[in-house]
Amino acid sequence: MRFLLVVAFFSKKYRMGIKGFGEFLYSSSKTIAEILGIIAGVGLIVGGLSMTGVSLSLARELVNAFSGNLILVLIAAAITSFVLGMGMTVSAVYVFLAIVMAPALVELGVNPIAGHLFVIYWATVSYITPPVALASFAAANIARTPPMQTSLVAMRLGAVKYVVPFAFALNPALVAQAPLPEVLITFVFAIVGVIFLGCAFEGWLVFVGRRPNWVMRALLIVAGLLTFAPELAFSVIGVVLGAVCFFVTRFWNLGGEHTPLGIDKDALSEESVLAEK
Repeated sequence: MRFLLVVAFFSKKYRMGIKGFGEFLYSSSKTIAEILGIIAGVGLIVGGLSMTGVSLSLARELVNAFSGNLILVLIAAAITSFVLGMGMTVSAVYVFLAIVMAPALVELGVNPIAGHLFVIYWATVSYITPPVALASFAAANIARTPPMQTSLVAMRLGAVKYVVPFAFALNPALVAQAPLPEVLITFVFAIVGVIFLGCAFEGWLVFVGRRPNWVMRALLIVAGLLTFAPELAFSVIGVVLGAVCFFVTRFWNLGGEHTPLGIDKDALSEESVLAEK
């Protein structure tokens, strides 16, 4: 940061005048004030959990409340990690969750590495998820875009991050805690699943160049989730289902036109006319 300020003052190309420096101070102060306001509110939640001692008994209570059901405990752990991650730095929240939340997951049979990755992934999800979305809000101020809209776009672009932690917990092969052949096979299926989910959330099929309709997008989400399943049969079904979605969208004309999202078709037609001339 200091280096950039020095460059901005002394570089002829990037020199910052008095007016520019004033705007820089104003925008930086505004961003910091917004972030501090958010952190102060969330800090009340984190402080309340710590002062009342709830955080120390949280893992035990979660296991008892859901009768040892792994899926329900994972969902509760994800919500807890998300809330705690809103008001703490990554390193601090990991140390906290490694003591409070990860032992509950390990107790239910989750691989220790997968359990720790689960809590840290969900703790950092808050950086792009409203209402806090500290990273998205800071980026919105830099790009001069609406903060909430920027957060929603960040959520869509990073939607796979909400799924991957559950895949870690349910399938240890994704964190290399299995024989090498199983790890390699799982890795390949996971890549395919990420492609399916990314295409579904973004609304654009790579390698096909078409926009899928909502039915195809829903089926692609199902296919992507199936590829992360620990059972090989479900992963194969997911790949087949996703391939069918690609095939149907490409050859049976069930998708949108051959125009990527955000591109003006009129502009493309004008460019093609000029190219022909």
